[in-house]
Amino acid sequence: MPHVNHLKDFSTQDLTEILSWARAIKANPNDFRSALSNQSLAMLFQKTSTRTRVSFEVAMTELGGHALFLDWQSSNFILTDLAYEIEYLSRNVQVIMARLLHNSDFLTMAAASQVPMINGCCERYHPCQALTDVLTMTEHSDKPLGALHLLYTGVQNNVSNSLVLMADRLGFSLTLATPEPEETQESFDADLQAMIMDNPSIQRVEDPRDAIASADFIYTDTWIDMQYFNDPTKHAEKTALVAQMQRFQINSDLVAGHELKIMHDMPIHNDYEITEVAVRDPRSIIFDQAANRLHAQKGLLYWLLVANTLRISMACYVVADILITDRARYAEYEAGFMAILLAFEGEILAVDEQACALEGATKGQRQVILRFESEAKAQAWYHSDDYQSLMQHRLAGSDGNVILVHGLG
Repeated sequence: MPHVNHLKDFSTQDLTEILSWARAIKANPNDFRSALSNQSLAMLFQKTSTRTRVSFEVAMTELGGHALFLDWQSSNFILTDLAYEIEYLSRNVQVIMARLLHNSDFLTMAAASQVPMINGCCERYHPCQALTDVLTMTEHSDKPLGALHLLYTGVQNNVSNSLVLMADRLGFSLTLATPEPEETQESFDADLQAMIMDNPSIQRVEDPRDAIASADFIYTDTWIDMQYFNDPTKHAEKTALVAQMQRFQINSDLVAGHELKIMHDMPIHNDYEITEVAVRDPRSIIFDQAANRLHAQKGLLYWLLVANTLRISMACYVVADILITDRARYAEYEAGFMAILLAFEGEILAVDEQACALEGATKGQRQVILRFESEAKAQAWYHSDDYQSLMQHRLAGSDGNVILVHGLG
């Protein structure tokens, strides 16, 4: 059961499918009016929201489902063990979205929930916003996604973290024009900092002017977390930060002469991270971006509750094209193979050393087809400790390709 937290465990295929469903539903909304009929989404909020609540609630309604709003402070979530309340809640709905102050609460919820959980925003990640941003970029450029360059200017935070993950998975170029992040920041994630260092398509610069010439999009977010923006105890800190951050502001001087689009995930603080002139610039796509939250949420909900469920539950086939290079080592693999296969209810449909290539050429001299009841069973078999250990004999005694194919029966 997938949970949508930081997206680190989502593959390129997963993210591409979600975005494809978002585009399909946006283009043909009437075809999906009853897609989530009789399904309910619980929306749980620890902090304020406009776009997250509106987009998820309208998405469920327009897909034929129902959304239930729960305010943290006016419910029993503040009175008892969080895991207890989530386990109860998950027995009443098909999916839960939570907008939280701390990712640690999301992890507790995901461990207790019997249905998929969606991180609607926390101090470290904003996956729903990042999906929206990529959807918007592809709509506002004729270039393929892999050829796009996004310049993010401001502070590294939950939004930039999720953009880093998306850039790594989907292959677009991302430049972060930000101060050096500190490990004490609430949003700091060591895995994503390593990704920035290791991926040549992701870089950090000290000034947005160092990268703006090649940017297709320039993006900013609040410099101060929204729950602290009007906090009087943060006034001195806010004043110092604003002075430090002026070179990262999106304004007319920064974007002058550049053919790019201006983005912001909202809410906007005029004359802090962006000026009102820049918000209303003809190159601004901020409100198109915000409107796409609805369509991105639809794609995500449909993928979670319909498309991915079908994909995981349908029959699944493992197809191998093998060239045996050491028959003794391969025989050790064969000796232990059936017991592990049967433990995961798999079956051999075909083993052939005289296959006929109708087009192209096979890599090896042996072709094998296995069948499992579902992708979940196939993945569990392949990644099990027993098979991974046995597989070392196959790798030592052969060369070839192994692929997973979804079927209908």
